[in-house]
Amino acid sequence: MGSNNSTLSKIPNVGDLMQETGFAPAHIIRLYDRFETLDRDNKGYLSLKDFGSIKELAMNPIGDRIIGAFFTPGQETVDFHSFVRILAHFRPLDKNQPRDPNTPEAINSRTNKLRCK
Repeated sequence: MGSNNSTLSKIPNVGDLMQETGFAPAHIIRLYDRFETLDRDNKGYLSLKDFGSIKELAMNPIGDRIIGAFFTPGQETVDFHSFVRILAHFRPLDKNQPRDPNTPEAINSRTNKLRCK
């Protein structure tokens, strides 16, 4: 448990990130560990080259499109917060959780999944 708290404390604005994406602390830690593994040079961001090192994506016929989802035109890097926000689109919908009309629509809502925004 102590190592989980120390990992979370390394992530700036982690509370906001969890609220925005709906990921639990354990998921954020797992994504952070994966991000750090992909960021072999400890740059603090991922490039197309970093994603290219994922053999499952290299073998996937739509791997280049999956990787492209992480980058907007002209963008060459992805920081951790952007990485998590993109992955949040793929979270399953929580149909049992009522939606508060005063809060913004969740990243993984049906509408936002179609927009992939």
